[in-house]
Amino acid sequence: MAWVEIAPSGVYQIAFRVGDRKLKRSLRTTIRKEAEAARSRLEENLRLLERGRLILPPHADIASFLLSDGRVEQPIAVPRPVTISELFRRYRQELPSGSLEANSLATIGTHLKHLERLLGKSVALTQVSTTTLQRYVDQRAKEKGRGGRTISPTTIRKEMTTFSSVWNWGITHDYVEGRFPNRRLKYPKSTDKPAFQSWDQIDRRIERGGLTDAQIKELWDSLYLNVEQIREALKHVQDIAQHEFIFPIILTAAHTGMRRSELMRAEIDDFDLKTKTIQVREKKRVRGRMTTRVVPMSELLCETLTAWFAEHPGGQSAFCLGPNVCRSRKAVDSARSLTVDEANHHFKQVFLNSKWSVLRGWHVFRHSFASNCAARGLDKRMDGASNRSDGETLPAPVPGCQFSRFIRHLQPVIAYPVIPYAQKSGGRDEPGRIVTAESARAAGSFTRVS
Repeated sequence: MAWVEIAPSGVYQIAFRVGDRKLKRSLRTTIRKEAEAARSRLEENLRLLERGRLILPPHADIASFLLSDGRVEQPIAVPRPVTISELFRRYRQELPSGSLEANSLATIGTHLKHLERLLGKSVALTQVSTTTLQRYVDQRAKEKGRGGRTISPTTIRKEMTTFSSVWNWGITHDYVEGRFPNRRLKYPKSTDKPAFQSWDQIDRRIERGGLTDAQIKELWDSLYLNVEQIREALKHVQDIAQHEFIFPIILTAAHTGMRRSELMRAEIDDFDLKTKTIQVREKKRVRGRMTTRVVPMSELLCETLTAWFAEHPGGQSAFCLGPNVCRSRKAVDSARSLTVDEANHHFKQVFLNSKWSVLRGWHVFRHSFASNCAARGLDKRMDGASNRSDGETLPAPVPGCQFSRFIRHLQPVIAYPVIPYAQKSGGRDEPGRIVTAESARAAGSFTRVS
């Protein structure tokens, strides 16, 4: 038995009984004639079902089955498209713990926020096209960033790279279909960062005037310290530092070129004071895998670390905060590892109100280490060349085919001995020309590295 009813909205519904169950389904029509036709069809199919001429599949929806003459087992469900916001949320939630560094996660989070803000959180991924992405690029290129400067094309490209990575992740997890539509995107013309420069070079440019605060900041970002300046900076740290770990960690950065993250990740057992070597735990060289390299210690570094480890407050971290050493309101009773904010805070504090306050951060020592090595014909990659954890074999210190890589940081204002190298010719190695700092500069070999 079946009958039709009118809902308060004016839409007809059909009600019927199967056994002791009363079921109801909207017919999605306001026309009485259509409703009655549906009722007749349902009653006929219900009789066929009772006679066994129609067989109800397991788990089938009875109303859908009877109204469709047994062709539809479940109500038609329109799949809800995945939105940009939902894809980003799932990516953050399902990303394996430890797969990315904290800094990388923070950068990705910033990129995703900008993408959500300009593209729209509720926009379906099926609506994202090359035109959509080009509109995003154009909008971002007009926005102001730090220091009042417009967002650089490099930053916009990185945001697109992040979106592409998340999109490809979504493909592998069946959240999105089709390749990322970034082909033939047009970006504003970019400007190369200034080449690494000495302190005197930067001072001369600033003294001439006509530079904005943002341009001056960019110049100091490219600062290269020579060996004597590194010694002076370290002497300042040794005299000013209020906490025992500050001089050892900054000295390690200056004498090995280790990154801030590598210094924070270092453990006491990584330092072999007998062989005067350090096993550096690195994450940036091979994607998805933590590797190591071995670097030598200088005599000063070995002596300083020996004294520091003798007074180490405890724990596994090589450089840590001791009890009652706090920043802001963080006071602890035992030694603990440094956080990124604390490492940056102590770096700035130790150089505050001095000539060294222009140093932009930890990476200046890595840049300077690489530059000083390159200026003397040594490849910064040679630190631990025979001790790579992945068995990588690096070339000899000064092979001709790699020479441009060794002098890419060389500063022409600093006098160094000329460096001979072999030049490929006629299929065999022959003595090459003598390369000086000035000739290397003329060859256009001065570029930046991370």
